[in-house]
Amino acid sequence: MTLNSTQSTLNILRNIHPTFMHLQLFIESNDNSLTDRYVNAINNHNNKLLNPNNQHIDAGFDLFVPEEIICPSDQTARVDMQVKCSAQIISSFAPTRNTGYYMYPRSSISNTPLRLANSVGIIDSGYRGRLMGKFDARQNFVVNKFDRLLQICAPGLIPIYVELVNNEEELGETERGAGGFGSSGR
Repeated sequence: MTLNSTQSTLNILRNIHPTFMHLQLFIESNDNSLTDRYVNAINNHNNKLLNPNNQHIDAGFDLFVPEEIICPSDQTARVDMQVKCSAQIISSFAPTRNTGYYMYPRSSISNTPLRLANSVGIIDSGYRGRLMGKFDARQNFVVNKFDRLLQICAPGLIPIYVELVNNEEELGETERGAGGFGSSGR
């Protein structure tokens, strides 16, 4: 999407949802099938958001597991989602500002032996590294490629507009950068 068409879409959204989160998502993978999954998911998600008659907006945006992962029961398994994000709160009532967001397990995770090790991921507004989840398993478990274990949720569960960006630089540079999982202190 071009800058002008993105700005036009954001202006339309302001008329439908006075406050929402603009999530920019960069896929750090050469897997075209992963990109295709995200393109379809983003289009479906945003089309619901842009429909002024839709009274039931999804609270989260699902992330796809990019490759098969084996989660052994005797250790914590790290799942690299191979995406990087930035987010801004856009409001008709206040200036646009960068925001942190949350990474929650999807409710369907209860059908697996997996549990997100830290219960919820709190992603700081300045973090630009890959999103990852660490999972504990009650028994050995295979996570299939394209399974959806995690979802991104905005502060206050406000609607999320998702934009797929073509390069990492579009996410913006920050002082924090890509350090994750305890990199900002004990």
